[in-house]
Amino acid sequence: MSLRKTGRPCRSCRVGIHYGTGYCEKCQGTASTKRWAQYHKGRTATQRGYGSQWRQTREQVLTRDKNLCRPCLRNNIITPAKQVDHIVAKAFGGSDIGSNLEAICVKCHATKTAKEKHHHKLGKPNN
Repeated sequence: MSLRKTGRPCRSCRVGIHYGTGYCEKCQGTASTKRWAQYHKGRTATQRGYGSQWRQTREQVLTRDKNLCRPCLRNNIITPAKQVDHIVAKAFGGSDIGSNLEAICVKCHATKTAKEKHHHKLGKPNN
């Protein structure tokens, strides 16, 4: 890994300075850092399947859905969407095909992801 020449704020405490690792010396190895590393296994977004093709697909889905959260719209609530979600999670066999993607707001995405993680631990899809 190449180190930066100029420091940036720590991802955890936002006070300490890091030079390419994401975390200052104080926060390196803390619980949140370990959880992130365990979840992502040290892979970049591109390595996890969210590279340039995904970014292009994401923009197409947001445009198609008029930048509105689809789950909120189903409840007659208009909320701007900032993210794109897999209707059937990739962990349960979902794909990046347009019909399996929808625009979603941050709050709905967090709620849906938490439910999916719970069901994933139980070994069954969220229906």
